[in-house]
Amino acid sequence: MIKKITLLISLFSLLSLSSCNEKEVADLTAKVSELKKENANLRDSISSLKINELYDYQILGTTEQSALKVNEKSKINFSFAPRKDILNYNVYEVTDPKKGEKKLILKDQSFSEFEYYFTPNKIGESRIDLLTVFNLDSMSIEIPAVLFVKVIE
Repeated sequence: MIKKITLLISLFSLLSLSSCNEKEVADLTAKVSELKKENANLRDSISSLKINELYDYQILGTTEQSALKVNEKSKINFSFAPRKDILNYNVYEVTDPKKGEKKLILKDQSFSEFEYYFTPNKIGESRIDLLTVFNLDSMSIEIPAVLFVKVIE
């Protein structure tokens, strides 16, 4: 009889402990689910802030000469405004704007300025058309850099 009572008490204790554990597991599962949602919301907010910050950038180009000469290589400095820490980006030369064709010229840049060397082939070739691309988690942000220069013989 004592064995039966002891067995019943043990079974009752195990059942009550398992129901406590089930409640704790359910509570923890609910908390984990809530934290996952909050984490996703925070990640989206951070991405939105980064995207908005990138759209605020302007790219300014300057040359050392007032006019570039045909068939003479010239250095052009491009810098982001405002100048501050910047995410990694790639720079492309736009080879055919109508078709959207471009050629990678600088990869994994992390400074807020870069140099580009341009050699005009003829008078009238005065447009320098570059594109910076920031690759974020799920999307790419493109910021154009267009500069018009004077080309002489």
